[in-house]
Amino acid sequence: MTIFPGAKIRFAKGQREFSIGAIARNKHGERFALCIPNSPRPGPLPAVLLSSNGSKIGHLSEDPSIDIEPMPLYAIISRVILRDDIDTATGRNVLWPRAATSTEELLGEKVFKVNDQECKGEIVGTFGMVSIAANNTFTKYCDAVEIRFDADDAVRAGDSGLLIISTNGSAVGLMSAGDGGTCFVAPLRPYLEKHGLELWAPHDAQWSDLTLATDKFEKTVIDDATNFDLGPIPNEGL
Repeated sequence: MTIFPGAKIRFAKGQREFSIGAIARNKHGERFALCIPNSPRPGPLPAVLLSSNGSKIGHLSEDPSIDIEPMPLYAIISRVILRDDIDTATGRNVLWPRAATSTEELLGEKVFKVNDQECKGEIVGTFGMVSIAANNTFTKYCDAVEIRFDADDAVRAGDSGLLIISTNGSAVGLMSAGDGGTCFVAPLRPYLEKHGLELWAPHDAQWSDLTLATDKFEKTVIDDATNFDLGPIPNEGL
C-alpha cells in the first residue's frame, strides 16, 4: 500500500474518510501522517487508521494537550504513527511540499489544494479567531488562516485535513473548517516546531511538479487588516 499527501484514510472503527495532509518525521526518524479527523476518535488509544482500501497504516499518537485559551488552531492536528513498511507514492500527479511557510509571510499568497491544482485561492487573513462547531460544541481557536477560493464550491466533503500549498511549493496548513468558497486552515509550521518535527518526502519526489502552477497566478497585494474574528463555523461538511 502507498500513502501520499491527499490520500484518504479512516479510523478502523469508523466510515467517514479524511485526508492525509503531510508526512513528517522526528529526530529519531519515525514517520507520521498529519491529519485532522472529521469524526470523534472511536474509543481509547491506540486508535488504528486504515487506508481507503482497508489496509492498516498505523495508529494515532497521543500528543500532550495545549493548556492555552483560546487554543491555536494547529492544536486540532493529529498525527498517525506510520508502520515501518508503509510505502509512499511519487510521480507527476503527487505533490510533496518543500517546507512549511511561516504564518507571518502568508498574507496575500496564492494557493491551491494538494489534490487539485486547478482549485486556486488566496490567503486573505492570518492570526484570526474562529469558532468551530463539532459534536454540538463550539470551540474558539486563534491563529487561523483564512482562504478564499475562486470557486464557490471549492470546499467539499472529505476535505478535512487536506494540505494547502502555496505557488512556491511550500506547505501552508491543513483545511480544518469552511463552506462553499471559504475555508480556515490550521498553519503547519507552528505545529511542526511545537512537536519537533520536519516535513518528509521521498528522495525521488518530483519537485518540478510544484512549479507547474506558479506561472498561472498573479501576485495580489492585500492591504486589509490581517486579523479576523468569525462566529461559529461548522466543520460537518469536511
